[in-house]
Amino acid sequence: MIDLMRVVGETDESPSPSGGGTASSPGWGRGRSGVGVGVPLALAVTGAAVAVALSLGSSAPAPRPETPSGRDILLATATAVDRRTGPATGRYWRVVKIGRSMLPAGRNVGANPVEVRMRDDIWLAGPGGRRSVVYRQCFGTRPLTPAERAAHLDRPSRAWPVDSAAAPICAAGSGPAVRNADLTAAADYRLADVAVSPIWLDHLSTEPAVLRRQVEAKLATAQQGGLGVFGHVVLPQLTSDLPLRPEIRAAVLRMMAGLPGVRAAGPVRDALGRTGEGVVISGLGLTTTELRWIVDPRGGGVLGVQEVATGRGRRPAGTVVAEKAYVSAGWTNDAPPGD
Repeated sequence: MIDLMRVVGETDESPSPSGGGTASSPGWGRGRSGVGVGVPLALAVTGAAVAVALSLGSSAPAPRPETPSGRDILLATATAVDRRTGPATGRYWRVVKIGRSMLPAGRNVGANPVEVRMRDDIWLAGPGGRRSVVYRQCFGTRPLTPAERAAHLDRPSRAWPVDSAAAPICAAGSGPAVRNADLTAAADYRLADVAVSPIWLDHLSTEPAVLRRQVEAKLATAQQGGLGVFGHVVLPQLTSDLPLRPEIRAAVLRMMAGLPGVRAAGPVRDALGRTGEGVVISGLGLTTTELRWIVDPRGGGVLGVQEVATGRGRRPAGTVVAEKAYVSAGWTNDAPPGD
């Protein structure tokens, strides 16, 4: 398990100053490759050693360390994000992630739902970039068992969104990377289904409560609801997918730390086999499932996000319904293949 107690002890739990830096401030993961929030692929971990101090004539054991809470873990990760520096921008914000999810029955899938594994290579256009594009590669499909098909009926309509573009790409099983249709015009991003600009992202508050109101107001402009409904889409985007300055990224994690239903889940392995600290947030518009972030509090990395069954439906508690693991994220001056 990652040694959190020293990290948590250094965490300033007071709210960050409102306003943050300027648009020229160093960016989160900008100009670096890494995992999640720019953390190296090799996750730093420590042993769970406990020092026992003995005095002459005394055999009393040292007090056991307190187990950090989910809030502690998120605050420690936010502090690590605050400390990260790097170049401010690039031609593209590039995110590479590996995902596993379920596709419902349909024209490209067949009579029964299937599980698919895919790699997404996302290029969000920044200054000098032409357009935002994504390359998808299917690693193969797996038919669901009868029990899994029955459990599929528990999946609420607002669960982890199913990417309809994955169906035709995976219809024939595994294959080479395919360029999807251009996502947006240059320098125009999406938060859930709402268009957001880099200027809007750069002017998000570093005060967690204000940041939450800004995000909810933006979603409300498109009648998309608030964080309570779309948190399972919006929060993963804000913690991992969109280019934010480090102080804003840290504010997102502090905002999450203040949400109800946050709890620690202990060491968790992601889809790439890396182990980090699990933090579960229940609710977020889900009923029979909840979201679990896998983070590195020491390096400030979000390794991945999982949708996990709560046990209130047909799936056993703890079953991973869908997941994505971040291979790298950062600014680059390279261009997507073919551009």
